[in-house]
Amino acid sequence: MNKKGVEITLNFIVIAAIVLIALIVAVLFFTGASTNLFGKIKDVQTVSTQEISLATAVCESHCANRNQAAYENPSFSQVMRDAGYNSCSELPGLGAFQAECSGTCSGPAECSGLPEDLCKSHLNANGIKICNWN
Repeated sequence: MNKKGVEITLNFIVIAAIVLIALIVAVLFFTGASTNLFGKIKDVQTVSTQEISLATAVCESHCANRNQAAYENPSFSQVMRDAGYNSCSELPGLGAFQAECSGTCSGPAECSGLPEDLCKSHLNANGIKICNWN
């Protein structure tokens, strides 16, 4: 038998198939079709410590003002909402409104209605603390 034709080896066929698959995957990746092929990848957003600190300060202000509606539904940034923070009670270190904001200032009549920070630092003419936060 005279074999003057070109022989294609099995190794060549396997390598050609691998190259063809790699080429198809590369085309799908660069055209963006891979997201549809392999499913959508969810972006993970991180919330900066500055964002958390700002939100905590806003919540503490709502607490000091006894504004329960604003405490339970604050105007957080979209980044905070996307990260799952929808209420002040979901922030690290803060609890439910009743637990965090239910204290009152007691003592002489001048103590009545003072917010927590002023209550704790209110002094009489002699420099003696006269109000108590309960």
